[in-house]
Amino acid sequence: MPPVYPDERRQQILSLAREIGRVEVTDLVSRLTVAPETVRRDLGVLERQGQLHRVYGGAVFVGDNTFEPLLERRNSQHVADKERMARAAAAMVARLPENSTVLLDSGSAPQAIARAFPEGPALTVVTNGLPVATELAAKPNVTTWCLGGRLRESTLACVDEWARSRIESLTVDLAFVGVDGLTVHKGLTAMEPAEAAVKAAMLDCARERVLLAHHGKIGRDTFCRFAGLADIDVVLTDEQLDPGVAKEIEDSGARLVCA
Repeated sequence: MPPVYPDERRQQILSLAREIGRVEVTDLVSRLTVAPETVRRDLGVLERQGQLHRVYGGAVFVGDNTFEPLLERRNSQHVADKERMARAAAAMVARLPENSTVLLDSGSAPQAIARAFPEGPALTVVTNGLPVATELAAKPNVTTWCLGGRLRESTLACVDEWARSRIESLTVDLAFVGVDGLTVHKGLTAMEPAEAAVKAAMLDCARERVLLAHHGKIGRDTFCRFAGLADIDVVLTDEQLDPGVAKEIEDSGARLVCA
C-alpha cells in the first residue's frame, strides 16, 4: 500500500469530522493505522487551522461556521440524541401547572420536542418555527400561537422585527431556545443576525430558560453572539458531551442535563 501523506491523512480526518460532527482518537488510530501521537498531532494542526476544536479524547468539527445546513438535512442528523433530548424536555413540560405558557424556538431539536409534547394539562405554546407549529397542531391539549415575520428558507423560522417585537410583548413560563454554537468564553451564538435577535428576545421574555445544544454544537463559535451562559438556567444536551466541557458549563452556574 502506498504511503499516505500527512495532508491526505488530515483531509480524511476532516472529512469524517464534517460527516459525523466529531472524531475520536482511538477510532482514528484504527481507521488510519497510525500511532495515537500521530493522530493527536494531526488534530492539533487542524485545530490551529480553525477546522476542528480539540476536546477530551478527540475533536469536534467547527470548520464550516459560516455554513448553515437546510432544516431537512439537520432533521436527519443525530436523530437518536435529539429524541432523548426531546423526551427530557417533555418531562420538564409535564411538570408545569395547567394553563402554563411555553415558547419553542425553530429548528430540528424544537421540532423533536413538539413531537414528544405530553398529553395532559392545557398549555399555550408560542413558536416561530412553522414545522414546530405543524407538529403541535396534533396535540389536543395545546393551543398554538405562531409568530409572524420574514420566513427564512433554510430554517423555516419567522424572524426580523415583526417576530422580535411580538416576542418582546410576551411573558412565558418556560422557553426552549436553540443555538448554533456554545463556548464558555464566547457564550451563545447563531449563524444569522436576524435569528440571533429573535433568540435573544426569547430568553428575555421567559421565566425559565432552557438552551438546546447538541454536543456537536458545544465548543464552537459562530457568527452572532446573542447571550452568555449567565443568561440561561439549563443547558440540555446529549450524553456524548465531553466531561471536561461539561464541568466548565456547570462551573459557569448553569444546570446541565445530559439526556
